[in-house]
Amino acid sequence: MGAEDFKRLSSPTKVNMAAIVDRTDWVHTGITDYHITDRDDLCLVEFQSTKGREDWKSNFKFLPNKERWFADRDLYLHRGFLGEYKAVRSAILDHLYRRKPQFMVINGYSLGAALTQICAQDAAYHFPDAVIGGTGYAPPRPFYGNRSNLKTSTLTLVCAHCDPVCLVPPFGKHYGSVMKVGNWNSFETCKDPDTGKVWHITHYWGFYYRYLDAVGA
Repeated sequence: MGAEDFKRLSSPTKVNMAAIVDRTDWVHTGITDYHITDRDDLCLVEFQSTKGREDWKSNFKFLPNKERWFADRDLYLHRGFLGEYKAVRSAILDHLYRRKPQFMVINGYSLGAALTQICAQDAAYHFPDAVIGGTGYAPPRPFYGNRSNLKTSTLTLVCAHCDPVCLVPPFGKHYGSVMKVGNWNSFETCKDPDTGKVWHITHYWGFYYRYLDAVGA
């Protein structure tokens, strides 16, 4: 079941994205919200999108920060995203070390997709024998510098063509295989089914639902 669950939960699908968007039982830390689900020999780690003032402050702390705490060489990361991940790193690693799962799935949306990339890189160093994968939806770029310093990624990063968040910071780098969705029409609109608000920025989750539907995901 582990391999089947891994393939299903790590795939870039509307169902998996909706699980993040609709989740209400996040672990709140005052800055980063995350959730861990245990399934036999699999752990699913999920990260929430930007929700409050502290998250917004983190988003704009874009200068690089040098770290060596999960690599055998220097890595440069977006300072705000790194701070958000550090707030939950010990709790997540402690849980994974207790469980020692064979499979790890790491998913996130928006800010959560930036943390997904950092967490996946961290997990690759701590659990070299585990099968690690997952999806970042609408992901910013959390890494700077030479990507050869990073462990090989098995993440999929779903980026809409006109989503500005997927292009920031301008000199940052993604960690994963980019899957482009949508089109170049920057004048599309999408209505929130709950509030009726009309969105014009393709970073809104409703656009990603539409685009994933279009490719049958």
